[in-house]
Amino acid sequence: MKSVLRRVGLVLVILILSSFAVYAGGSKEVTIAVVPKALDNAIFLDAKDAAEKTGKELGLKILWVGSTKSDAAEQVSVLEGLIQKKVDGILVSCNDANALKDVIDRAMDKGIKVATFDSDSPDSKRLFYAGTDNYGIGKQTAEFMKELLPRGGKVAILTGVLGAPNLEQRIVGFRDGFRGLADDRR
Repeated sequence: MKSVLRRVGLVLVILILSSFAVYAGGSKEVTIAVVPKALDNAIFLDAKDAAEKTGKELGLKILWVGSTKSDAAEQVSVLEGLIQKKVDGILVSCNDANALKDVIDRAMDKGIKVATFDSDSPDSKRLFYAGTDNYGIGKQTAEFMKELLPRGGKVAILTGVLGAPNLEQRIVGFRDGFRGLADDRR
């Protein structure tokens, strides 16, 4: 799992770097901020290690910054601070796609390249999203439930932060897939 996350980190850094204008003779230090949903979310620790290691290998300055808890307003403040610092790039896992749209757009308008990972803000001006097909994962999970519960049963959905785009898409995919499973049993 760590090697997969490391490769994802490397791909993200390379993709965002490829969108930068070429710096004369490499004389400018490139600073990329990686902003997880929250610093207290252990799921992002492997991504942090991978980003820092990749940054070191490529001679980049990596800033690992974020709010202490999953909160869209705090995440907006973090991004506003990064705009003021004039970082070169931002990779952000969005707590709320709509809440982050305007600040992502402002960063892009100021020449700061922004990409999303793990959780997207698709209506923003971000360069790209690197992550999974969350809706598809939800549907696959529903199919797996069909195997686990061939005669039906009750199912509970457990999730992280409500409103997080990636998690909401998984729930919709699961419900759509589960709805189909319920229809199959009639």
